[in-house]
Amino acid sequence: PDQLLPQETIDFSEIINLTLDILDLDPPNADDVAILPYSSGTTGLPKGVELTHRNIVSNLCQISTAETDALELAHGDFQEISPGILPMFHIYGFTITTMNLMTKGAKVLPLPKFTPDSFIDVLQNYHCSIIFAAPPLGYGLTCTSPVVSTVLKSVRERLGKASSGSVGQVLPNTEVKLVKLDDKTATPLGLREQGEVLVKGPQVMKGYHNNPEATKNALHEGWFKTGDLAYYDANGMLFITDRVKELIKVRRYQVAPAELEELLRDHPSVEDAAVI
Repeated sequence: PDQLLPQETIDFSEIINLTLDILDLDPPNADDVAILPYSSGTTGLPKGVELTHRNIVSNLCQISTAETDALELAHGDFQEISPGILPMFHIYGFTITTMNLMTKGAKVLPLPKFTPDSFIDVLQNYHCSIIFAAPPLGYGLTCTSPVVSTVLKSVRERLGKASSGSVGQVLPNTEVKLVKLDDKTATPLGLREQGEVLVKGPQVMKGYHNNPEATKNALHEGWFKTGDLAYYDANGMLFITDRVKELIKVRRYQVAPAELEELLRDHPSVEDAAVI
């Protein structure tokens, strides 16, 4: 119903019939909002994330260095080919699958709707060289041992020394620190000490759309409070362990459900576990 739509909402039918004179448009400023993806809503209702032109371009530069880039620039007869199976209105699908591939001169093959048959057809007919996808898409490979070892070798060749289970190292021009939840001084923690992940860099959002309170809670002096718990090892690899909001307070201790679940799953009589 129209009464449930937020203000400034434009119907899609209006957009496709809209005519604009490009010459009359003022060029955007680098700090103007370019896109407004919505958060996943893990801590409440989804929030509009204001990402500027500077945010997007900075992020594309950060993931295009020799250390971070898994893609090869198009040259001669070579061109990376990838199926566009992730929604382009999600940040992963927009930044990685669409913008990043296009800056490399790659070919993106959007699927109108994902089905196993259409996905396999694209892989076979277009000889895709790289796939960006969610983890469940690769679960079936666990039944094909020779394939898994070959894929793992290829991944290591492209991604280098990334540790298994890690989200990798910090991107260029980015600062990350881990802090205790109750430490108002935000003093950085040391090696293998678990704390909340704070991030600062040119890719960090401008704020939450029409939500100054949420913006104030998330950003402090340029540092974005991710709400993730993590630790880092001697190689600077970051390991996400849990979400701050999921912590269970037991007396004066903060207990991470994921840690307890892992201990329970180690028991031979337990197949799976969930701590609430």
